[in-house]
Amino acid sequence: MLWQNLPDKSKVLFNKKVADIVENNNGVEVFLSDGTSEKGDIVVRADGVHSTVREKMWVRANTLEPGIIDVKEKKGEPQMKNELSVVYNKGHSFLLGTQPKRCFYFVFQRVREPWKRYNRPRYTQEDAEKMAADVANIPVSETIVFGELWRKRWRGAVIDIEEGILNRWFYGRTVLVGDTAHKITPNMALGGNSGMESVVVLTNLLHRTLASDSPSKSSLHALTQAFQAYQDQRRPRMRHIMEFSRLITRTQAWDNWFLKMMSIWVLPYLPQRKLANDLGEIIRKAPMLDFVPLGDWDEGLMEWEDMKQKKEPKQDGAAIGLFRELPLSALWVAMLVGLLFWGLSKTASVKSLAI
Repeated sequence: MLWQNLPDKSKVLFNKKVADIVENNNGVEVFLSDGTSEKGDIVVRADGVHSTVREKMWVRANTLEPGIIDVKEKKGEPQMKNELSVVYNKGHSFLLGTQPKRCFYFVFQRVREPWKRYNRPRYTQEDAEKMAADVANIPVSETIVFGELWRKRWRGAVIDIEEGILNRWFYGRTVLVGDTAHKITPNMALGGNSGMESVVVLTNLLHRTLASDSPSKSSLHALTQAFQAYQDQRRPRMRHIMEFSRLITRTQAWDNWFLKMMSIWVLPYLPQRKLANDLGEIIRKAPMLDFVPLGDWDEGLMEWEDMKQKKEPKQDGAAIGLFRELPLSALWVAMLVGLLFWGLSKTASVKSLAI
């Protein structure tokens, strides 16, 4: 009856799909998937619970007035900025790296028990869908829940997050670098850098070996000495970096009650520069190629360890460093330190849903 009484049926368009909506001070233009467009004064949404038009509206709203659409009602994807963010939660955490047109994210979730190399599970796409569904309604920002990102994913899968350092990094004429020798959790993004550091140390040692006047400089004995020196230099530093990443990973996922207390009641009150300083302290101690001219460099806020004339006192560890600037009494600090080491002894392995 409504159709029959329409005065101008040409205004009703069938088999059309909205591709984009552009507003300006004079009106609105709706661009359709077939390449045509329609202009008007307003857009009235009536396209169901999974509304495309509503998502377009939410994007525009949060672009012009960030936060105006919150997670209680929003199911669209917000305007992305160039930033890195972390969301803490019980038993899992989110890590998001966003760009204007793409978002890369991880969901870290503890497994029931640690896997060994030969019995680790093989995850399927169904496993990924189930893991995503478990956290779909959990906010990853003030204006978005994880399910929105997962629904618009380009690809995604479940992978294991291994961690550990081998006792032996070489044998014969074979030597290991990077994740094959030292694997850490990715929360602090130190894995790739650590691999490059290992290459630098190994290259320095091989360069010295090959530059010597010894006629047996390429012998197995000479190479074994270089490989052993490489392993001896790298293992202590990688142990420190792994423990630092381990602590951050488990703190972000509230792996036990103590780490949850730390993330809620302690970390927010540390100076904003604290984590940056700890991370900078690790990075500035990275090795450098000792046979390549570096040229002139502008002096930064933190000097490279290799360039320092005077060696600074060695830190006791990343975990202890968290408390250096805490405005607490000595007794309270001592108690927290003791609980921290207890908490680290109760940690679990993790897996990740990555895209």
